[in-house]
Amino acid sequence: MTKTADGGAICDLCGFKAASAGSLKRHRGEGKCLKSQKTQEDRTVVLEQTQTCNAGEPPPKEPIEPRRPPATLHRIPHGARATASAAYGTTMRDCIRSNKRESWTILLRFPSVALRQPEKNQPTKKSLSSIVKENVSRPAGGE
Repeated sequence: MTKTADGGAICDLCGFKAASAGSLKRHRGEGKCLKSQKTQEDRTVVLEQTQTCNAGEPPPKEPIEPRRPPATLHRIPHGARATASAAYGTTMRDCIRSNKRESWTILLRFPSVALRQPEKNQPTKKSLSSIVKENVSRPAGGE
């Protein structure tokens, strides 16, 4: 809302000139202004990020792309459910006991490590149960 010299107010969204600030408040819920409010809510705000670097190092030239998590299985195969359940329970107990960042990282990465889908270009004759069991028995930190 922008105030005018004659005591009126101008709507920031649609430019409507109201006689007073009170009438501008009533205007906010009508027609064109309401539509512009909805479109502004749908927009995402992208803030410029300044990258920090160590002393003496030039800043990175390429922006850092977020990594996409690997594809995971939709269901745990029947033959691997007991193994996966035991491993998940162990990681949960470790989180509760130690409450360290590393244990929480292992817990949150568990699905993407243990239930990772096999690569499509890998011609393997292994069942999904054996693949899940191998992934569960892998070292906890390794993705």
